[in-house]
Amino acid sequence: MGILQTAYRTYQMLSQTEDIFDYRDDGTEPLTPVSHILQNAQIEITLTGEGKFLSAVPVSKGDESTIIPATEESAGRTSRPEPHPLCDQLAYLAPSDDKKHEAYLALLAAWAESPYSHPLVRAVLTYVRSGTILSDLERERIIVRNADGSLGSGKLAGTDYAKCLVRWRMIPAPDEEKSESYRNPALFEKWASFYNDLRVGQPHGICQISGEEDVLCQSHPKGTLSSAYGAKLISANDSANFTYRGRFATPEAAASVGYTASRMAHSALRWLATNHGKQSGDRIFLCWNPEGKETPGNLLYAFDAGEDKRDFVSYREELRKTLDGYGNKLRQQDDVVIAALEAATTGRLSVTYYTEMKSADLLDRIEHWYDTCAWDGGKFNVPTPSFREIILCAFGKPSGNGLSLDKRDAKLAGKYFQKLLSCLTEGRSIPPDLVRALAARADTPQAYEAGPLARIRHTACALIRKYRNDQAKREEWKVTLDTENRDRSYLFGRLLAVLEQAEAATYGKEDRRETNALRRLTRYTQQPMHTARALYEKLTPYLNRLMRNKPGLYRQYRALFDQLFGLLDELEHTSLNEPLEDVYLLGYSSQRSALFTKQEQNETNTDGGNTDE
Repeated sequence: MGILQTAYRTYQMLSQTEDIFDYRDDGTEPLTPVSHILQNAQIEITLTGEGKFLSAVPVSKGDESTIIPATEESAGRTSRPEPHPLCDQLAYLAPSDDKKHEAYLALLAAWAESPYSHPLVRAVLTYVRSGTILSDLERERIIVRNADGSLGSGKLAGTDYAKCLVRWRMIPAPDEEKSESYRNPALFEKWASFYNDLRVGQPHGICQISGEEDVLCQSHPKGTLSSAYGAKLISANDSANFTYRGRFATPEAAASVGYTASRMAHSALRWLATNHGKQSGDRIFLCWNPEGKETPGNLLYAFDAGEDKRDFVSYREELRKTLDGYGNKLRQQDDVVIAALEAATTGRLSVTYYTEMKSADLLDRIEHWYDTCAWDGGKFNVPTPSFREIILCAFGKPSGNGLSLDKRDAKLAGKYFQKLLSCLTEGRSIPPDLVRALAARADTPQAYEAGPLARIRHTACALIRKYRNDQAKREEWKVTLDTENRDRSYLFGRLLAVLEQAEAATYGKEDRRETNALRRLTRYTQQPMHTARALYEKLTPYLNRLMRNKPGLYRQYRALFDQLFGLLDELEHTSLNEPLEDVYLLGYSSQRSALFTKQEQNETNTDGGNTDE
């Protein structure tokens, strides 16, 4: 299936959910009924059943979202006067603009006089025909009119008066109905039935989404993404330009989509994007089950087992429990859909990613990702960095004691988020340019504060390990310190950590000096053996200080130096001074973490820091 077919199927399932078309206390946006759209209202007017004015109030901030009836033309209107049939802007409701006002009254009157009329529709028609809406709103101190009584040029909550949308309430409401126009299912059904009758004579055809005969859609909905409201998935077929000419004889040959299926599919996508979408840069990522079951969508992007589950073993156990929970909610053969949408231009929405898979396969791939793209960063790091963390560490700019992306990086963030998603869902290899970007940043510690630097190193190690293991098609690189690894770069990375920490161990708690090892890191990665011996010679006074003050710690570092220099001496001497590969970071990070862990254990065992026992 394609995204529209799946969204259409999803709408059919969602529409059976109780109160899915209503507003909820948790802020979930309602699903939009067919022949309705969501707009932000600025004014709410309350009428009697006879159409007499009772009150008017500005709509509170956060409560603006309003379901309103709409025609195919009004839902996509631009400059032409195409009225909505009930709730509309003041430019249509007030008699100031004859063309818009007359069009609005004609459509509303046709509905009010049809078999599908409703008491609220008749009340609104009576009230708008009275022509007192502007004076009523001015009396309620909502707007200010011009001297001649016409609509002024002011603004309400940042919206021009003429563009302020009015929604309605009627008191008393009909039996067992809600008083608000935007929360009344009976009113929704009346409009949908009336509009179906209104379109009977329009061209019919076989819908490519539903496979059924329906009135063919001439203008598809916009507003699928609220952040790019004007962008459409299916643009209008324009015979005046080259949208389809040269390939098809008629626009229907290019795309034959029924009105009902189009509305349902677009409404479902908007509901998913607003309530369950994950935004990265200029793209929105969706994960859903067409039957409405809960999916592990959030696990596609990040998993945090909690503050007490930061070591790799307990982290994996918590992940397994979470995945088992989703496995109990979804059958193995249940479908899961993953998609990404991007507003390529202000008027066009593109599907940049789409895949369908069985839930069992997705859960397996999620577990594999968190297993293989992980690094044991100690108690301060989540073993597997989130997609956002990976992108921030690779491309983010230093911002205080953190990293940030600005609006100019939106396209970059969306692109790499999608690449990482495809690595998880399809088993693709990590993009090598992403690995290089992370390694390059980890090589320049002077550019970052301690906090961001630790995050960059941890993320770089996780992705380097995954990239290398994927290339080898086996686990050559362990998630923790591997004392059996004889790779030259890995050993030099371990040695770097010992050179750094042996010096740092002599510093006081308030001493923030940079060690000689880190100051010469760039040179170390280019000429490792030459630089390592020079650093070791500079370390002599620090080792002497350790021998006097912390002899137990001195013996630990002395043994590590002997071991690592001995292992390097066993390698081919001509290669010892060649530039290091990025896996030196794995050796450096794992050895550094092991030293910290050993030091913490010693301090715990001696109740206060004497590590000589």
